[in-house]
Amino acid sequence: MNPPAAPDPPGWLALPDPLAPEQVLAAVEVGAGPRTELEPESEYQTTLAESLVAFANAGEAATIVVGVQDRPATVRGVGDVPAAVNRLWSAARQVNPPLHDWLRVEPVRLGEKTVVAAHLRAAAPGVYHVGGRYLIRRGAQNLPLTQRELLRMLHERGIAAYEDNPVRGATLDDLDPARLAWYRARRAETRLSRLDDLPPTELLDKLGLRTSEGQPTVAAILFFGREPQRFFPHMVIRCAAFQSDWPGDFEDQTEIGGTVPELIEGAYAFVQRHSPHPARIAGITREERPAYPPVAVREAIANAVVHRDLSIKESVIRVFLYARHIEIDSPGGLLPGLTVENMARSTILRNKKLAELLYHTGYIERQGTGIRRMQRAMREAGLAEPRILDNGQSLFVELRLSAADETPVAPALPAAVAPTAASNEAPAPTAPTAPAPDLARDTIESLNIRQRRLLTLLRDRGGITRVEYESFFHVGTRTAKRDLKGLLDAGLIEHRGSSTASYYVLGRG
Repeated sequence: MNPPAAPDPPGWLALPDPLAPEQVLAAVEVGAGPRTELEPESEYQTTLAESLVAFANAGEAATIVVGVQDRPATVRGVGDVPAAVNRLWSAARQVNPPLHDWLRVEPVRLGEKTVVAAHLRAAAPGVYHVGGRYLIRRGAQNLPLTQRELLRMLHERGIAAYEDNPVRGATLDDLDPARLAWYRARRAETRLSRLDDLPPTELLDKLGLRTSEGQPTVAAILFFGREPQRFFPHMVIRCAAFQSDWPGDFEDQTEIGGTVPELIEGAYAFVQRHSPHPARIAGITREERPAYPPVAVREAIANAVVHRDLSIKESVIRVFLYARHIEIDSPGGLLPGLTVENMARSTILRNKKLAELLYHTGYIERQGTGIRRMQRAMREAGLAEPRILDNGQSLFVELRLSAADETPVAPALPAAVAPTAASNEAPAPTAPTAPAPDLARDTIESLNIRQRRLLTLLRDRGGITRVEYESFFHVGTRTAKRDLKGLLDAGLIEHRGSSTASYYVLGRG
């Protein structure tokens, strides 16, 4: 006799195909883990709801199998299949917001026994709780989200945008009338509807920059504030220019504050001031042109500002200029659904209000074409396309002066310092030697993007351990050791501390 069929949920067409018995059996054999939960038939509905919450907040596809004893995994089967099916559906409805549209529940025959499997689709769009408990799956456990994790998840999934929060202690007097007038004029220049007749409070309401209680929002202070850094000291751009291709002695540095447009303009001016401007003769006239396409530079800086995670208060945006490349680092990785591969064609905005205001004033394109404009500008200048890295904690963009068809070649280092890619040994302390200028440039060009980014981070933060390197770049121990050894052998970093408390700092170059 076949087990009774489960009812189809409203979101059925969006769900994956039914689970085959061998898929369920494989999940049982693996045991409880990051994507699997095994429960006996007697398990309480609330416990099932907690597992659904934890899996949904983790964002991965997951399976709950009822009728299995865990540790060791043993298929006991379900005696009352309809009751087990209904209990799972009720658990999904008990979740807030309900998860039944993202769930498939079905009886599955495993040999002589029947279990009930609930398969949760990946990337459910909400932030979920049951009875006020916000949980997330870690390993084989359902653990509470910390307040910081919960806020971050709410912001990333668009449930509560940080830029829409009221600013504690701020009033409308903290907004600059001159900046509001500037916005009206720039908006008119871009041929959008004029808002000259609206009083300031109505203008803010129309733009969604004031709460129902009349307080200015985060976006309002950042775009129109008299002193934005009084409320958001981390909303600055740290700029530095270096003489060579590694972060040794700098020739200039500054920290740029002000409103969002002033941040972009200030960082752009810094880059223009310190980047090369090669000259060419056109007829009898000598013309100087910036080495980096202005469109690419401006887009990279604007994207770093508008996409940064405003809730991260421990980091700032960095714009570092070297002899042959620019690095732009923005706190906060890509939002769920965006990857380095698809971000040129997809648009998911973290700070929609700030993006709208920048569009109104001509700083960015509404259609999310910033990455494509950067790529096109670099190609048309005969340069390599931007290199982009997302490690979940920040987004890193590199613009290089190398030609579009130029492939960096690793330098022929002396045998005494030649890196051994297969080495598993911890890097030994190395006395840094000052490399010749050409060798230093070639060495920097041959580094992978993680190694180049580490040099920038060390210039800003001082030191890093191997374990921190693994965590920051999401790599294994073997890869971390190989990366660090290559930098040690080139004299670009130094090894400090004891074997039990070792760390790495920037080399003396």
